[in-house]
Amino acid sequence: MNNEAFSEIVHLLISGEVIDNLCFTLHYQRLLDNVFFDEMNDFLHRIDRKCVKTHDGYGFYAVYLNVQQRKVQDSIESHFNAFVSKIEPLVEWVRLCRSLHSESKPLAYNDIITKGHLLSAIEQSEYLQSRLKEIIKKLGRSNTASSSQEHLESVLKYLTAENYLFNTGSDTGSVYVATAKWSLFYEQLEYIAACEQIKSDSDSQLKQDALL
Repeated sequence: MNNEAFSEIVHLLISGEVIDNLCFTLHYQRLLDNVFFDEMNDFLHRIDRKCVKTHDGYGFYAVYLNVQQRKVQDSIESHFNAFVSKIEPLVEWVRLCRSLHSESKPLAYNDIITKGHLLSAIEQSEYLQSRLKEIIKKLGRSNTASSSQEHLESVLKYLTAENYLFNTGSDTGSVYVATAKWSLFYEQLEYIAACEQIKSDSDSQLKQDALL
């Protein structure tokens, strides 16, 4: 076993990263090995964690085994609040990209994003320019930029730093690929929607009970 690689993967998982074949190619390939994967989970179980796959199988990430502990609940709440604060701008970005897709398809793992194509479309649409500015605002990015190009570069830089996009390293630096972090993002949205539905159903039942 490569102890250094093992330690790196553990660190990435417990820090909340999604390990996929784009951002962490070698680590992803190691986790595809059943023996290595089992050894990883044997270790993670000692710290009350478990490595799982996204529903589409494109990424690995860590979850807690026991969420009853107070410190675990605090950690989950902290991560959840951080995630919620970024939902709106990320959803807006997905909508922006979807509006430019010929099949109106949501952004998904391995989708290619070309800065030139995006910029050309945005510069020709006042609506898209306003949506881009709104994304900048909601992300809390500096709004001193004056051009659509600067706004777009700022968002792309953020999404790359957060591993939602992978810069292919082309000569122009203008080609990006969507990572498996979007897979987890959609799963988290589905979970939140399900919880909201349960809460809504519960509230409706309480109202009905009150009327009886």
